[in-house]
Parts: sequence; C-alpha cells; structure tokens
Amino acid sequence: MIRLDAVLFPNRKRVEVKPTAVLRCAMAESFATWVRDEASDHVAALGDALRTVDTLGSYECRGRNSVADAKLSEHGKGNAIDVRALVLADGRHITFTDETVSKPLRNDLRDSACHRFTTVLGPGADGHHNDHIHLDILERNRGVRICQWDVREPPPPPAKVASGRVRLAAKSMLAVPRLSENQTVTAGPWTIGPTYKANKLQSCTMSRSDGELGATFVRAQDGLSVILESQKWKLHRGKTYPVRLTAGSRSVDANARAETKSVTIPLADSTLNSRLRSANNLQLHAEGATLRVPLDSSSTAFERLEECFNSGEAPETKPFVRNTSESNPFVAPGRKR
Repeated sequence: MIRLDAVLFPNRKRVEVKPTAVLRCAMAESFATWVRDEASDHVAALGDALRTVDTLGSYECRGRNSVADAKLSEHGKGNAIDVRALVLADGRHITFTDETVSKPLRNDLRDSACHRFTTVLGPGADGHHNDHIHLDILERNRGVRICQWDVREPPPPPAKVASGRVRLAAKSMLAVPRLSENQTVTAGPWTIGPTYKANKLQSCTMSRSDGELGATFVRAQDGLSVILESQKWKLHRGKTYPVRLTAGSRSVDANARAETKSVTIPLADSTLNSRLRSANNLQLHAEGATLRVPLDSSSTAFERLEECFNSGEAPETKPFVRNTSESNPFVAPGRKR
C-alpha cells in the first residue's frame, strides 16, 4: 500500500488528492494516470486548471457496500477509490453526479474512466453510488468490464408563469378547453401521449426511434409492456420468443410476442421496471443477438407516463397532472380473487 496525497504533472504542478488515498501501487498508478492525462484535459475546457481531486474513500477492510458477510470489496484490497468531484483553481467544484454540470463534460469523464478502469459505478448502478463514482481495477474472466454510470439529463429551466392571464381566466370562470385525444408531451427524445376509446382512457405510451429500432413503452390497466419495432424484421406473427431483459444490474427472463415487424414484451418485474428510470439502456438478449434501447431522459419520461395514466378516463381530464391517489403504474396490479 502507498499513500497518494497528490498527482505530479510533467510541469511539476501538483494536484492534491483530498482526503489522502491509501491504495495498492497498481491502482494508484491507474488513478494518477487518469487524473493527469484525461480528467485534467476534460476540465481544462472550462477555462481553469485542476487543483484538487475530492475523494470519499479508498482502502477500507469491509464487504461490498459495507454489508456484513458480503464478498470482500475491492476497497478491502486497496484496489478501489470513490471520487466525488474535481476542484478547479478558481474554487469551482465539478461534481460527477451533479446534473447541472455540463452533460458533454460528464460524458467525457465517464467514457475516459470506463476506458481506464475495469469497474465504474455511479448513479444508476444501485442506491449506494448516487452521490459519487466508484473506480477499481478488478480483473474478471474474459476481460469483462463493468461501466454503470448514468449521465443524467440536466433539469429543465423553470417554467415562466403568465400571472396576469392566470388571474384573468380565474376571474372570468372560463371553461377548461377540451383536450385532444392526440395530445402529447415530450421528454428528451421521448414522446408521451394518451389513447382513448369512447371517452375512456385505454393506455398511455412513451415512444422514441433510434436509427432502425423503434421503442414504445405502453402503460395499460394490465401493467407495463414494451413494443420494439424494426422495418428490417421478418418475424412469424403470433410466435413467442424467449428473451432476457437487462436494465442496470437487474436481469429477468420474459416472452416476446411477435408481429411481422415488431415484438411486444410484458414487463412484470417491478424491480426491473424501476431500474428503467436510471439505467443507460434496456438490453434484450435473444438467440445470440443483443438489442439496446437507449434510456436517456427516461426518468422524466416515465414520470410523465405515470401522470398520463393516472389522470382519469375522459379526454377532458388533464392527462399530465398526477392523481396521487392512483397506484404506482410500474407495479403490476394484483389479480382479483
């Protein structure tokens, strides 16, 4: 073990590591190289030099995620470090998990870290890594690497309220206009909207197209499902294909019901459904092939999908105002006995 209190640059500049990290030599070398050759270059685009790396932990003899009797963590071997932020010379903190920090910068930091280290865990990996990034050099069979860091979208700007018009409408007691069945909203690349039949809400959908693959999540009375579509597919209509779905660290088996150009997959696992909000992508493994549905902005999109479905049954109802008395749409409803 060594104590790493600073990274020395070729021009003799020192970037402090605070608190001092205790690491094995190999991990210390990998971390110092990443700070010196990659992280510092990425933050230089902000117009100031890197001064300090803000860490949360390094060597600690414990199980994974500090769980008693769990498998020994890489922290317990001196092979891991948790980092929270990079501090610039002008005092600015570039926090890795801060959604207000430039998304391209956070993307660059994630990509360089995932190239340098064999394990990278951050937001979206699990509940233990929402406020920092875990880096380690664990060697796995066949050179398998893990990169689970969801670079989330920055928050939308605050809405501007036209107070004068609101007061005028309230005073005149104008009727609320009837909403169209085709009303939609967007969240990043996702489009969310309701479907009605005889003035009764049938379902709400959130859709996106990524190149040749289209993805639509459908929330109906019987739960959540996903429809994947490609014009290049030639499937046997009505056939059921066994598939495996993965979102973050959660994987489940499911059945995909085929149409000629699409498959519909019920999403009955509530844990997988919750991971859809934070994972980088939804992976579908079937017959030796893997499809990936990007999930950027999915947290906001699934929230709007929930608001839509919980709005009520008639088109007059505002479909994107949440009714908190409704059940969680990401938990499959129980069957009546």
